[in-house]
Amino acid sequence: MKKYGRRKVSIDHEKNIAIGCIVSTKFARDFNLLIGKDLDLLKSKYIRIIISWALEYYKTYNEAPTTSILDIFKAEKENLQSEGDKELIEDTLDEINNKYVEEELKFDVDYIFNQVEQYIKGRSLEENADQIKGLVKLGKIGEAEKIRSEYKRKEKNNTAGISAFRDMNALEELFIEDPSLFHIPGALGVLIKDIISTDYILLGGSSKRGKSYYAMQLAIYAVQSGLKVGYFTLEMDKKLFGRRIAEFIGGGSFDLLEDIEYIPYFDKNNNIKYEKTKIPNISFKKMKRKYKLFNKQINGGELFIFDTTTGGASLDAMKDTIINLSEYDDTDLDLIIIDQLSLISEGKGKERRHQLGEISAFQRQF
Repeated sequence: MKKYGRRKVSIDHEKNIAIGCIVSTKFARDFNLLIGKDLDLLKSKYIRIIISWALEYYKTYNEAPTTSILDIFKAEKENLQSEGDKELIEDTLDEINNKYVEEELKFDVDYIFNQVEQYIKGRSLEENADQIKGLVKLGKIGEAEKIRSEYKRKEKNNTAGISAFRDMNALEELFIEDPSLFHIPGALGVLIKDIISTDYILLGGSSKRGKSYYAMQLAIYAVQSGLKVGYFTLEMDKKLFGRRIAEFIGGGSFDLLEDIEYIPYFDKNNNIKYEKTKIPNISFKKMKRKYKLFNKQINGGELFIFDTTTGGASLDAMKDTIINLSEYDDTDLDLIIIDQLSLISEGKGKERRHQLGEISAFQRQF
């Protein structure tokens, strides 16, 4: 397990935020969604002031202020108590205006925003860790645990509204294809197209119709595409799950079978039929060789099996598992599979339809 020290941060990130919020409407919108009301996460006081002005202008006029930020400074200058802040703000705004407005120096919005997003997430984690550490020192363990469990990741709030006909950045984004995570081979892949990061897929069907097998196959396709997959199994312990995955990869069975076995399949009327098929037995030696070959082909992909069959499963427990994996093992999951939703415990006193709705919302968070 990795040891994490306090991250060293640079004022350059915060200055880039100020530049982006002034010169780019898209950046101002995305940063506003990311930061919410938590501007205190920024260390520099004078940068916070600049960004607060820029975001207020954006919220009012639905565009970045550009040169109007200088007018805002003139109007607000007398309200600033610190002469040092006045000088720093004036120098910074002049620099931004000269470079990015008058000289039209390019500001790489997407690249810099990705850096800024990581910086804000780091600052948020630092603040949370400092609060917990302080409470632990005071012996307030219960309060520390509460803060830990209530922590919410910093990410853009995509529920915020946009101006449908005025926001040209939003219009432009409609023509940008979402990057594919992985592709399902065959006719099904043609039907549903590539899987992207915002997809939420629900596999429905009667009992014993192969839903778990299909979910496993999705997991394998994702891993083969180099993704990190978290599989929460609620009805099948990890040993049985591991055996089924091995049978997938090995093309055989752990059981000592006869030469001929009857394999079920569905006909065109969705009736179960059986055909005779030879199924080889798989051995440890064979599977060890298969897994070594498989690991060379997956480009860093990984499958994490979370067995929740014995202690029950709740959304909070799943969230903790995912967050801990990210914070302590430095592993962010690309795909989360839950098998099956009906066994999740979401809390007493809630109707089942509300529980499933919250499960869906939880899946979208990651």
